[in-house]
Amino acid sequence: MEWFKNTFLLSFGECTSKRITEKQADIFKRYLKKQDQCLLSQKATSYVKIIDNKKIELSCQNRKYWITIQPIKKDNQGEKTTLIGEILNLVEWTEQEIIDIKKMDVKNLQCLYNGLI
Repeated sequence: MEWFKNTFLLSFGECTSKRITEKQADIFKRYLKKQDQCLLSQKATSYVKIIDNKKIELSCQNRKYWITIQPIKKDNQGEKTTLIGEILNLVEWTEQEIIDIKKMDVKNLQCLYNGLI
């Protein structure tokens, strides 16, 4: 994970839908988590993870690959709001679970998000 985070990932910088090779995508797949369903289409696959306050998303379709690496908002409240929104959209929660999620700090929200995706 250290090599991926400190060398490979840094080599891409911040980017949006940057086209990458199949070999690069294979490396991303090892470190990211596959989404159960992709909103793009039934033939597309998506892998995501939050690492060092950056959301990394790999999209795959027809053996073509795109990577998006974007920072999560720097202010804690904005980051917390973003994470809560993403977590609440992943599964159906009870009212009590939603209350408990909203009380969590950013670090625990990131762990929960990475565990769900």
